[in-house]
Amino acid sequence: VELIDVAPTLYELLALPPPAEQHGKSLVPYLARPGGGGRGRPAFSEYGNAPIFTVLHDGWKLVHNPEDIDPYCFPGAPPDHYPLEAVELYDLSQDSDETTNRAADHPARVARMTEMIRQRFSGLVRRGGEQELPEELKKQLEALGYVAR
Repeated sequence: VELIDVAPTLYELLALPPPAEQHGKSLVPYLARPGGGGRGRPAFSEYGNAPIFTVLHDGWKLVHNPEDIDPYCFPGAPPDHYPLEAVELYDLSQDSDETTNRAADHPARVARMTEMIRQRFSGLVRRGGEQELPEELKKQLEALGYVAR
């Protein structure tokens, strides 16, 4: 299940017409047959506005970071606190802590999973962007650990 599937599910459950542009798939069929859900479906994620994507499928995880961006993960973290390579592949059945990058050993799997990411995210319009936050809100978020200066 992905977050992108929540809206289509709610539209269907509420018998409302979906918007003209909608991504994701309703999960109602899976609710109707518990235990028969999305087995085998890949799970995708993205890292904010950065072009960093992941896909988990068949016990493997691919991290696709084509621009070799060093992600910012924690307020006050030193540079290179959480470095990412351009491509990382992990065999989660053998390496659940994601300590050994197997990308060089499995180029065909990397290519297949990269194509899955391309298909999943191609054509999506990014609606988010940089926003200027009021100074007071910045202070509140910083106090909660969400924003660093």
